[in-house]
Amino acid sequence: MSFERYDNLFIEGNIKSVPFTSKRRVMDKAVPNRNRREHGHYLQKKLEKLWQDAKEIDESRTAVSLPIRQGTYIEFESSPDFELTTKSMEDRKKGIRLLNVRTVKNEEDKEIKKATVFVPKGQENTYLKKIKDYLDKETKKGKPKNQKLVESIENIRLAVLESFWPPSQVSLIPKEQPEWCEIWLSSDNDDVERKFRSLIANTLNLPIQEETLKFPERRVILVKANREQLQEIILSSSDIAEIRKAAEINSFFIEMDNSEQVEWSKDLLERIEIEETPNVCICILDTGVNNGHLLLEPLLKDEDCQSYMEEWGTDDHHGHGTKMAGLSAYGDLKTALENQSKIKIYHNLESC
Repeated sequence: MSFERYDNLFIEGNIKSVPFTSKRRVMDKAVPNRNRREHGHYLQKKLEKLWQDAKEIDESRTAVSLPIRQGTYIEFESSPDFELTTKSMEDRKKGIRLLNVRTVKNEEDKEIKKATVFVPKGQENTYLKKIKDYLDKETKKGKPKNQKLVESIENIRLAVLESFWPPSQVSLIPKEQPEWCEIWLSSDNDDVERKFRSLIANTLNLPIQEETLKFPERRVILVKANREQLQEIILSSSDIAEIRKAAEINSFFIEMDNSEQVEWSKDLLERIEIEETPNVCICILDTGVNNGHLLLEPLLKDEDCQSYMEEWGTDDHHGHGTKMAGLSAYGDLKTALENQSKIKIYHNLESC
């Protein structure tokens, strides 16, 4: 067995410090200015209506012998460009669990934080009491009690299917055709998993994989379901934290005919938006890059392909550099190909 030896690159000396200020817009951590009475009473009415709706849903399901969960999923929403005080939303002693926090864009392209929370039966008054204390009580410093939590909340509603999906995957929610989905349970408890598997297999009669992926405080199980069936899972189980589309294995794309691969590439090209004057460039120090590839051509110009020795040429003589260029350009290419939304690219490439 033979090994190739490569010298490492060490850059020494000629170091110059340059002040840096990020141009990235940072969300304001402060809470919006609120009228205490108006805002408190507004959220109070929203919660009261929410709990009444949840009660009616349970009663209607019980009337036709459908399973009901032992609690309610609710979703909190922040004001545009403000944060939610999510730490105060969870109370493990009362069984109130913060399941996920997401950032979405509204119609004005402003960021909104959303948090999905599970509230067990018997704890419906927990948030109502926090709001009542906000209206009626002050801290030692003379500020409304629970001010940061209550004033960070713009809206409250019953959670829906989208409340459990990462914003980047909402377009991948199955429609009428069942698809394999990752169900992320909110616990790593064996009894919770057994109860969930029994619900899926014996009550809802849905296909479920035997394997389980285990994380601290989370278990991931694959279930095959369409949109309506996923909604039924949420209405039946108290233990859902997140739902995602199960990842397709890369061989799906690799084993395609060349003509099919080209069609997928063209579809992705139509969805990418490249920054016209990017201030970031990634240089691939590798075996050269074949920049004639459909997905690399828009990001890597011929004049940006260089070689230390002219006789080496700038084309990829080993195959490695082109793959690294693709990784640098798109990250997880499989995700980009599967996604149907626009993809913004803020950098270009160089090769040496």
